Formats: sequence, C-alpha cells, structure tokens
Amino acid sequence: MPDDLSPEPIPPPLPVAQPAGQPEAVPILEGLANPIFVLEGDGRFTYLNHAAERLWQRPRRELLGRRLWETLPGTVDTAFEEGYQRAFAVPAAVTFETFWQPLDCWYEVQAQPLPGTEGITLTFHDITRRKLAEAGLRENDERLQAIVDNAPILVYLKDRDGRYLIVNREFERVYGRDRAQILGRTDYEIAGKKFADAFREHDRRIMALSAPRQVEESVRTHDGQPVTLLSVQFPLRDSSGEPYAVCGISTDITAKKAVEEALRSSEERLRLFMESVQDYAFLALDTNGTITQWNPGVERVLGYTEAEIIGRNFSVIFTEDDRKQGVPEQELLTAQTAGSASDDRWHVRKEGTTIYVSGVVYPLWDEAGRLAGYSKVLRDMTAHKEAETRLRAAYDHERRIARSLQAALLHPPAEDAFPNLHVAMLYSAALEESAVGGDFFDAFGLPDGRTALVVGDISGKGLAAASRMAEIKFTLRAILREYRQPEHALERLNDYLYETQLLDAPAAAAAAVPPDESAAGLYVALAIAVIAPEGDEAAIAVAGAEAPLVLRADSRCDTVQDGGVLLGAERHVTYPVSVVRLAPGDTLILLTDGIADARRGQAFFGTERIREAARQALSQPGLHQTGRAILDAAIAFAGGPLRDDACLLLARRRSG
Repeated sequence: MPDDLSPEPIPPPLPVAQPAGQPEAVPILEGLANPIFVLEGDGRFTYLNHAAERLWQRPRRELLGRRLWETLPGTVDTAFEEGYQRAFAVPAAVTFETFWQPLDCWYEVQAQPLPGTEGITLTFHDITRRKLAEAGLRENDERLQAIVDNAPILVYLKDRDGRYLIVNREFERVYGRDRAQILGRTDYEIAGKKFADAFREHDRRIMALSAPRQVEESVRTHDGQPVTLLSVQFPLRDSSGEPYAVCGISTDITAKKAVEEALRSSEERLRLFMESVQDYAFLALDTNGTITQWNPGVERVLGYTEAEIIGRNFSVIFTEDDRKQGVPEQELLTAQTAGSASDDRWHVRKEGTTIYVSGVVYPLWDEAGRLAGYSKVLRDMTAHKEAETRLRAAYDHERRIARSLQAALLHPPAEDAFPNLHVAMLYSAALEESAVGGDFFDAFGLPDGRTALVVGDISGKGLAAASRMAEIKFTLRAILREYRQPEHALERLNDYLYETQLLDAPAAAAAAVPPDESAAGLYVALAIAVIAPEGDEAAIAVAGAEAPLVLRADSRCDTVQDGGVLLGAERHVTYPVSVVRLAPGDTLILLTDGIADARRGQAFFGTERIREAARQALSQPGLHQTGRAILDAAIAFAGGPLRDDACLLLARRRSG
C-alpha cells in the first residue's frame, strides 16, 4: 500500500460509455477521486470512471460489457461480492466495507439502484486511514484490558447512565459473571435494587467531585458472600470539562478487615484477661527496662498504681543488694541472649516490705528482628515460700528422728557375737537425702542355740519406712522364736502383713494418708537364714529378695535358689526352704537388690558381677573388708552413688 494514501492524479481519460440518461454527469464523474462504476443486472460493466480503472488496475476497454466475476475473479467469495449481490437483491441502497488486497486499502462501498434499470451504481470511499486509527484504538484497548485483567484489583468504568463500559477479570470473579453479561448493563441488572440505589447515588456524587475519592464499600458476591472493597473513584471528563463517566479501582480487603477485626478482638480479650488476672503482675518494659505498661495485678502484688509505676525503671522492685550487684541488668541480658530469664527472688513492694516472687522475663522482637523491649511476669509466692520453709524444717526434724531410729535398728552386733560364726553387716544409702530407707539387716540368737540372719527391703522411705522396719524386725523375731523354721516364719509374717493391710486400708483412705505412709501397699522383700549351732548348716528361705550366695573357702561361689513372692502381696503363700552345708571358711552372703541394680547406662551390675566381686574380695584380711570390697565394686560400676539403698550381711563359719 502506498505511504501516501491521497488519490493519485487522474491520467487522461479513455473513451467512456456514458451512463444511460445522464450524459451531462460524465465529466463530473470522471473528475472524482472516488472509484465509481455501474453494473447491469447480469453483472456487466456499463460504466466506470478513471478512478475505478485505478482501483481494478485494468483499462475500461477490458471491462466494459463484461461480467464482473469473469474479468475480476479475485472478487468472488469476498465481502465485496456479498455486498453488491445484496444490493441487487433488495433492491435498495446498501453500504458495506471491503478490503482490496492489490491496493492494500479499505473502502466503504455505497451501492444504489440505478433508476429505470436493473443495474446498480457502486461508489467507493477510501477509509484506510480511519480503519488504521480504529485498529490502533483496538490495540490500545486490548493492551489496557490485558493490564487491568492481570491486576489483583477490581476495575470498572461506567457512563453517565450507570452502564458498564469496562470491567476486568477480578470484577467478573467477584460478581460471578462474564463481562459479556456486564458490559452495557447497570447495577440494577447486576447487583439488585438494594445495592444499585446506593451505587447510583454514589456515582452521582463522584461525578460532582474535582478529585479522586477513597471509600470503603460493602458488597455481596454472586454467591451471597459479603466482600469489603477499598475503592478509589473519580470522574472522567471530556475536553470541555464535562464528566462523562465514573472510573473505579477497588481492592478486596475482606481478608485484611477480618485480620484487623481478629486483632482487635484479640487485643480486647488480652486487655480483659490482663485486667481480670489479679494474682499475676504483668509489666511491659522498653529496651532500657523502663516500665511502659502494667496490669491491675501489679497494684495487688507490688502495691503500685498505674500512675506510680509507669515511666520508672523496673529495678525499683528489686532489693538494694540486688541493685548493687546489677541483678536487674543481668536479668535483661540473660533474657535477650537465652530467650528468657527466671526471676525467683525477694522483691520490694511500694511500702518497703519484701515479698518472695516467682517470675520470668521474655525479650520482645519486632518484625525486623530488632529488640523492642521486654515483658516481665511475676507472682507473689511469699506464702508458698514460707510454707516450704516450714515443710523443710518439719522434714529435717522427721529425718533426724528417722535417722536416729534407723541407727538404733541397724546397729550391727560384734563380729564374734555368735558361736562358730563371724558376722559383718554393711549399709549404703543411695543419696544423703534418702539415707533413711527401707533396707535393713538383723542377726540374733534363737533359744535352741541357732543363729538367725535376716536381710530385708521395705517399700518406702523416711520415718514411715523406719517405723515399719522396727515393726517387722521385732515381729519377725517373735515369730522365729515360736516357729523356728525360716519358711514357716515367712508364711506367718506374710499373713500378718496381708491382714494388716486389709484392716488399715479403709482408715488410711478416709484420712487421705499417702500410700507410702500407711500399711496399705506395704510389701517386703526378705531373706532368712537360720544357721545350726555348729555353723555347719544353714536353712534359707527367700520372699522376693535377691538370691543369697555361698562363697566357698576355695573361691567357688554358689547361688541359693530363688524363693517365693514378696511378703504382703498374697494370702496363704508357701515358701520353699534350701539347706546348704557350710565348711570352715565358707561365707554366706545375704543382700538387697540395690547392689544387683547398680546401673551403667543400660547395663546392670547383676548377679554374675556380684559373684565375681565376691571371689575377688575373698583375699581381703577381714569379713567386713570383704563386704566393703563387694559394695565398692558395685559403686565403681555405677560410676557414683547407687540409685537405691543397699544392705549386705556376711556370715563366715569359723575355722577350727
């Protein structure tokens, strides 16, 4: 297509056929820049001007008298053919547009019936410039639509009558309609009268504005869900300054409003919580420790009103000694570096009295990770501290009593107190605090000259365990004096303990006595050995205790078979008896489970290690040293104090 779209100068005309009945029009038509030609009813050219020759790029002598579609086959099945055929068929004036490829031009064609004939006159008007301008506008519109369609906001444009001219994809999503269902329609057809009345009145106000206006609007989506929009609205004005449309750009802030409402509700709940909690004092501090916020609990705990405490440094509540030692500053530093700082110490109230407070300090960080301040929570624990002091004093008093009682009960006899036997007894507490445990030993003579050896472990600790120890120790002595045989003594003691639990359980429950302080739940592991007067034979019965050992003088170590269940667990239990021979120098070892249960990681000291320790200890110069070596081996295996009390009784038959 030529760059210059103006008609070219018309060359000298060829001989022409004149339009029938209008010879005077020929010079005028020849001078026009618009292509004009006449077709008869059968499609034959009967006239064309010079501009038409240029259009068809054929001289008129080749066209006149010939049919259009024969001489110009390029027009077949085109918009041009459809248009002129429609003009023949009406017959009436027809206007249509067509594109002529050889000249790369657009034309508006006017086809009019030729009076008095079956022919038509076709006049071409070059509209290429207009079509290019329209294409440019369409391209701009498409770019604009692409931009607004990909924006996460609602965009719309409405004319003065409220009809939508432009909407974007987000607008379609919110209202649940395709733009084809929106464009050209009003809010009355889209949102309903209730909302449309408000929108229409709002649009009128926007038309009168001289600057954009921002407003929050509440609308409902196509499925009835409420949506909150933050809209910027403004009028569009023509060249004369008259408004012709309203433009709106809206952001869906429904989620933001929900978050804001949740935050407001959360802050209100926090405020109500802070005001309702009276037992705790809450202080908000800035980065220097200055108090910026409080709750009413501060007045109850520390005595300060809000006006008296806000703006002061939190060190005011510390004792003078703590302030001199820099405790407040260290507390903040620890909180900042470790994430929190515990605060269990004496503090000072407004009037100068001291209270014991348990609390914690936390650092507060802003979104950028910078320190924004601290929060400090305190609770008055003075009454608890005083009760704890009294309880500790009572506990110490009870422990002293229990220790004295245990010392009296565990007083070992002299090593040579029994004929034909050397006896040694050792006791090891797991921890200093639990020195008063339930493990015990006993050795005493029977009326017939035999010797009774006992090792036991009673459930529980402290004064209660010591009291039970005394009860069981002396009850067993009485039973053995009557029943003589160890297995029978165990059976009688078991029935006694079981029946005692049945009798004491209701009273203990009614008095809310803890299980470890009542006879209910009283269980005893016990091993008894009754040795003949000559020391050469031992009858042994065991109830839930560690199996006794016999360390022979030649270093062999035998294990006596296990016995029956714990005492007090079942009624009418029968316990087996084992009889072993003791040669001169042989040693009988009775022990509680604290030694076998000595632990290193997941491994236990166990019976085999006890046997090995006993064999190695045989070389010790005395019986007590032998027992000490066995006990020390278990402690060394555990790498420190034993986890449970341990009791060890050794009886060696004398030589000669």
